[in-house]
Amino acid sequence: MNEPVDRHSGTVAEPTTAAATSPVPNSDTGHRQIIVAEQQLDPGVAQTIREACAAAGADYHAWTSTERIDALAGQAALAIGSISPGSRSIPNDLASLVTDQLPGLPLLLLAQEALVRPVVTLHEGLVTLIDPAPATARLASCIRALLADNPPAATAIGVWWPALAAPRGGAPARRREYRVGASWIGVLDGLREVPGADTAPAVWLRTGAGVSAVITTSREEPAPETGDLGGAVAFVQLEATEARLDWFFLVPHGGAAMALFSAQRFPPFTDLGRLRAQGAVGSRRLAAAPGDLAVAVAPFDALGPLSALEIDPSLGGAAVLDRLEARSRRATVACSCLVIEVR
Repeated sequence: MNEPVDRHSGTVAEPTTAAATSPVPNSDTGHRQIIVAEQQLDPGVAQTIREACAAAGADYHAWTSTERIDALAGQAALAIGSISPGSRSIPNDLASLVTDQLPGLPLLLLAQEALVRPVVTLHEGLVTLIDPAPATARLASCIRALLADNPPAATAIGVWWPALAAPRGGAPARRREYRVGASWIGVLDGLREVPGADTAPAVWLRTGAGVSAVITTSREEPAPETGDLGGAVAFVQLEATEARLDWFFLVPHGGAAMALFSAQRFPPFTDLGRLRAQGAVGSRRLAAAPGDLAVAVAPFDALGPLSALEIDPSLGGAAVLDRLEARSRRATVACSCLVIEVR
């Protein structure tokens, strides 16, 4: 079994000698392209990756180490390959791909031996290891997390932004997925076609030393530093320091349901709403770990008890957001959902 993250150093070998550049056709669908090192994979695994790419809404681009694909700069979103048993360095051809041809391209490596946990993230999310032979659903969720948007370019560190601000063109956003370092954030705005439904609560996000999120009934920017949470019904913060990660929760008000899920914890489900039911107030802090999923839903009863949603945290945050979205389509009230995944 592989040891914890520090042994997977992700050491990058010297780039290989460049081959002649070959033209790469543009995607007809406009989807982002995923570069797959097929020569390292058996056909069954390659087919699983094809299915996962399709499920994630991305195009599969087969690649060999002799092919130069500089022309894909700006289109390629992720590279996928494998890593040999016992290896502690990125294969030379993939190292050259993500440092020479397409610098900074995130890399997903399928391990050929069991890992300490299903997904191991290195180098602030630039390198991800996943257990051997992952199921299509698990791989698709991992790919989607790696394809998530960066925070808005105009957003300064430490400044709040509305997570579901309308994109260009004015169409209302229903769902957004963001990647901040090794963390993933998913936000869902409940459907409003339900007759007589109220406006769903708004979700605000902020990045800095970690990630902060507020679900609020107000459309005004929250100001937690001054004690003004703008009608917040939920406040979740993932604090990052050089030494550790911590969750910081405000005990949810009557307007939100909150829980912590993890396939790596015991118990795997912690109902933070129970604190409110027990009369607790104020805040709670606990150590965070890779695999943790913080989930908040407002109004608290929009989707029913979180414990009854049959959420499988081992599938990852994107799959959990899918589950919440499917449930929200049957909800009788407009709701908002938030999922933060530690990767």
